[in-house]
Amino acid sequence: MRFRLHPLLILLALGGVVPFPRPAAAVSMAEKTAARHQANAVRAVAAQRWEPARREIGKARSLLQKAELDEWMADKKKRENPQYRAGLRALQQWALEQKRKAPYADLDMKKLAREATVKRAALDRKFGFPTTAQLAAQRKRRAAEQSERDLQRAALDDLEAACLAGTGKPGPAEALRARAGMLRLTVYQALHKAPQAEQAAQKLLALKAPTPEVFAVVGTFYQSQKQFERAVEVWKRGIASLEGQQAKPPAPATTVEARRSHSRRLGEFYRQLAFSYQRLGNGTEMNRALQKAGEVEARAASTGRR
Repeated sequence: MRFRLHPLLILLALGGVVPFPRPAAAVSMAEKTAARHQANAVRAVAAQRWEPARREIGKARSLLQKAELDEWMADKKKRENPQYRAGLRALQQWALEQKRKAPYADLDMKKLAREATVKRAALDRKFGFPTTAQLAAQRKRRAAEQSERDLQRAALDDLEAACLAGTGKPGPAEALRARAGMLRLTVYQALHKAPQAEQAAQKLLALKAPTPEVFAVVGTFYQSQKQFERAVEVWKRGIASLEGQQAKPPAPATTVEARRSHSRRLGEFYRQLAFSYQRLGNGTEMNRALQKAGEVEARAASTGRR
């Protein structure tokens, strides 16, 4: 029995979007200029010139965004090449003609799909699109470039946090430090740089008032590293923080959905705690955490009902 593919799958393969080479010169110029603005911001912060520093930070952020937009626009321009689109339409028409030429029972759809792939590859080569091997290298390069941008954004967040702290705004400054730390942890974890990720996690836990998002990111990180003892500590701290907030009388403006969301997050933390205990082989604490999760989630479901 021959393997058959639906004709729509072939058309999708012919008309799918492929990534395109990054305009390295234009993007690198924007990123270099962003780095200069960042260096200016560092000097301004050191001199406690807060407003000029924030202006330089804003310019650096805009240039990083421009670099990504330039890359996207270059891709879009190639995708909209009229000659390339005409070639794709011709391939789609060819696939339909092949289907009409023979009864469905006698049509080898697997062979047709292979021929369509070969023709699509030839069309891509004609217009300078990357091969399969080049695509893998391109994805790797782009991931590295995006990681660099994200780390630069984290550094800019730290600089702006210093500006806010210097102008008497500790709350927003702490929020920016948390955002920067979570971004660094995510990037280093994706790059498999465990020492740098561990350092970022410790800095997040050292914040004056870590948010539930911070506990979630750090706890998940330790679980991914199979450091379940540390994960238990993090989840417990997160649970204590959430329960402390829950014990306070709700503000008048707090919506029912906000209270439900808070309880759902607390239930999620208890379940993550149970998972860590399970991996440590502590069944008693695991069952206790699961029981608490069930109670919290039941309370979340009943919030706002009359």
